[in-house]
Amino acid sequence: ISLMAERILDESTPFDAEKVRTLDGIVAALYGVNPQERVMADNILKEFKSSSNSWLHADCILENSANPHTKFLALSILEDTINARWPILPENQKGGIKTYICNKVIEISKSAAPDPGLKHLLTKLNSVLVAIVKYEWNTSW
Repeated sequence: ISLMAERILDESTPFDAEKVRTLDGIVAALYGVNPQERVMADNILKEFKSSSNSWLHADCILENSANPHTKFLALSILEDTINARWPILPENQKGGIKTYICNKVIEISKSAAPDPGLKHLLTKLNSVLVAIVKYEWNTSW
């Protein structure tokens, strides 16, 4: 797990599908049976979540992760960022986040036979959307 941590926390390399698979492995360890691995995974994920740039990877995680818990983590990080930093984010980033979240909500909602696991993800996406609307409703939306 320590090698996985180095890979995930290394900001000098691009956050890509390979890093997402590594993140999936760490999240899987968090829900595994080995208590030592769970503690290590928890510490790694706390460090990842507290990184000031982790929210920038939410879209990559959502598009490439195979683990619903990892996707939920990405949305939690994004929601925390919105609640803490929305007023100071550049307009182009705000617009990108709004567009991406709206499109994901529509994409999942349009599924003819949605995966039962997607309901949980859709609820979190809606929560992120509400966090945005709290800031944008009367001003620019």
